[in-house]
Amino acid sequence: MKGYLSFVLAFLCLMLILALLSIVQAQAYDFSKAIAAQRAYGTGMNAKESILENLRSGARAGFEGYDSTHFPEACMHCLDHFCTIPPAPNFCHAQLCSLCFRENEARNASERGINDSLAALMAHGLDPDFNVSIAGGSPEVFLAPDLKRPGKYIPDSIRLRERMGIYVGSEKLGIWYETGIPAGTVVGYG
Repeated sequence: MKGYLSFVLAFLCLMLILALLSIVQAQAYDFSKAIAAQRAYGTGMNAKESILENLRSGARAGFEGYDSTHFPEACMHCLDHFCTIPPAPNFCHAQLCSLCFRENEARNASERGINDSLAALMAHGLDPDFNVSIAGGSPEVFLAPDLKRPGKYIPDSIRLRERMGIYVGSEKLGIWYETGIPAGTVVGYG
């Protein structure tokens, strides 16, 4: 009887160990969700860096496009600069006046450059598994007088009027991540 009882106890211990092992194997951890979350976070941070760089490069491209075709000397031919009738050197001339360098137009050209640059970035895609989109921001460009060229300006900085949301998501991986650039962020042309 003593041998039989030892056999039953050993058999029950073996069954208990096998049952515990099967429970542990059934609860095998799936790290794919954690890896996807880390990739979403990394994609969001890459998007943020890319957006900041595109703010600079887009504003610079828009400004340089405007600056290369507009001149402060042409402003003397505009009514708002008190032009006169020919043969005076500052005679009124609509076509010459259209080439007048104006600060607000230069800012608008820089802001259009930013919008074009951000649209190109979003069309490019940052990660094949994630959709990245942005919302808000409303960048405002500031110019400073150019000390080397009187009447002209140079790019100074960009400020976000409102928060720029960055949204990263993947239907395939079931991950959604949101980050952003706060309102009031100032980006220098550096």
